[in-house]
Amino acid sequence: MIFLLACASQDPHWAVNHLSLVPTETGVEGTQTWEFFEKSWQKHRAEKTFVCVRAQSITGTVVSPLEGCDDCRVAYTLESTDFDTDCASDVGNDSGFRASLSIAIGSAIPADIAALDPYPGQSMAWYLAMDNETYEPWGFAYDEALDYDGEPGRPGWVSDQYYTLWPAVALEL
Repeated sequence: MIFLLACASQDPHWAVNHLSLVPTETGVEGTQTWEFFEKSWQKHRAEKTFVCVRAQSITGTVVSPLEGCDDCRVAYTLESTDFDTDCASDVGNDSGFRASLSIAIGSAIPADIAALDPYPGQSMAWYLAMDNETYEPWGFAYDEALDYDGEPGRPGWVSDQYYTLWPAVALEL
């Protein structure tokens, strides 16, 4: 379930995306949420800097990994379709946020984001290639049950199991 909040008065300056995905035998499906924040968000990470949100459905196809993914398990090209938004600004509705993206899941967490890992020892790395050429470490992929004090499923990236892809970085617009 996605909850949309009221818009702030500022234009977006930062974007953060997170996904909920279920791998299948041939691809992946789920949702992606882009949250947009004012410029001052960088300093305080305060909720009052929230501008708007954009929710999308995601489908992905397995592809060969690009450069930059450490110990890659799987890579996908993702296609998204908007299904809800409260963004009034051009940035929040920009077609670039609906563009095809390439993501990958790697076993090892890169050292430069390891301190932000919400579930050390249970997370995998999530990589994003916005240019569809080189992966950059973007965050953490972990069994969704960990967020709800549930019993984690099988270890690794497994078909028909729900995963949260949580960002370690934000995109400056």
